[in-house]
Amino acid sequence: MHPINNRHFGIHGLAVQYYNGTSVVPGYIVRQTGTKRFVVTDGSHPATVLLAPTTAIATALATVGNQGYCTMLVVPPVSGSGATFTPSFGIDTAVVAGGGTGYTVGDTLHLTGVTGGTLAVATVSTGVITGVTVSAVGGTASLVASPVSVTGGTGAGATFTVKYKLLAITSTGGSGYSVGESLSFAGMTADTLPTAHVATITSGAATTVTVDTAGSGITVAGAGPGAGSGATQHASNLEEFVLWTTEGNKLSWTVGLSVNGSAYIATFS
Repeated sequence: MHPINNRHFGIHGLAVQYYNGTSVVPGYIVRQTGTKRFVVTDGSHPATVLLAPTTAIATALATVGNQGYCTMLVVPPVSGSGATFTPSFGIDTAVVAGGGTGYTVGDTLHLTGVTGGTLAVATVSTGVITGVTVSAVGGTASLVASPVSVTGGTGAGATFTVKYKLLAITSTGGSGYSVGESLSFAGMTADTLPTAHVATITSGAATTVTVDTAGSGITVAGAGPGAGSGATQHASNLEEFVLWTTEGNKLSWTVGLSVNGSAYIATFS
């Protein structure tokens, strides 16, 4: 194990977060007393602390039982590339574009091109649909342009203006990805853009993605998800040239805001 060079300590050195007896505050390292043990201070309240070993502890330092720990916030570089991300969309909203004829309240309508996507007829006027509810969001890898036709029910000819939300993203391949790396949605048109991040990796390949928010009112899928920005993580072990995070990544690191291919840890200010 290589201890951290003490040039990274002091008031202009590595920033930490720790519980100072009152609240969780930014601080800096005074000295290193063990592999993961440091004397830190905010300038007024010194404490001897350990680097938090888990994300749960690192994000709840004020909790009783966690107050003897500190964390260093780590921002990894965005270095992943080459993965194939395949989104799946479901129905968010459906508004009547053409009411058709001969429909009955309670009819189940199947949206063309949206597997499993169904609407329930809520209101009619002499057989013409005036309102529907979404009864099953279904799933589709590509967005069916509005107006969308339907099958089923007691009538014919109804069409709908449909907007979508993101349900899931499958991922294969690529290299250099980090757990927590967010995805961007270039060219997507939506009332609210979805958010998602790489959840697991295998030898740098993005193997699973978690959808954090589904977004709303999506009408154009765009170019599909791709690498976005690195999500802030928490150092669980730190050497002079490499660190490990509680989120499960091993990263090279530097100090300050210039990443240059390495994760960075901010300095105290």
